[in-house]
Amino acid sequence: MERGQRQFLDCRKLFGVGKISKMIESFDLIHRNLFMKFIMFEVDIRARDPVGGCLRLTENLQNKIVSVEAELQLFLHHLAVFRARVSHSTPRPSFDPCVQELPFQELQEQPQEQQFQPQEKDRHVLITICKNI
Repeated sequence: MERGQRQFLDCRKLFGVGKISKMIESFDLIHRNLFMKFIMFEVDIRARDPVGGCLRLTENLQNKIVSVEAELQLFLHHLAVFRARVSHSTPRPSFDPCVQELPFQELQEQPQEQQFQPQEKDRHVLITICKNI
């Protein structure tokens, strides 16, 4: 059976032909098409859920909205906590090997064991990072 035929039979069973005809006549020509779309939507929902129908669908959507809003509030709370931690932490000096260079004197003042001794693998990583920036 075609979908249109199934909808018509379900519509007739749910509302009755006479009642639908009267309801359609109460609308002007512009709004009749929209009215029929609403009727067909309700018929489809009733066919899937004969007991709950549109009411159950509406309640499920409202519950989902409440759940998503609660999840959003929790996320915003976590974000505020994270931002507070970041703003109260001591700022670390930033060193970008691609942009900044330490002054020569600072390098000379550091003890020999604390100086950065790049190895070949470190050089490769730094070059890759600089190319991606």
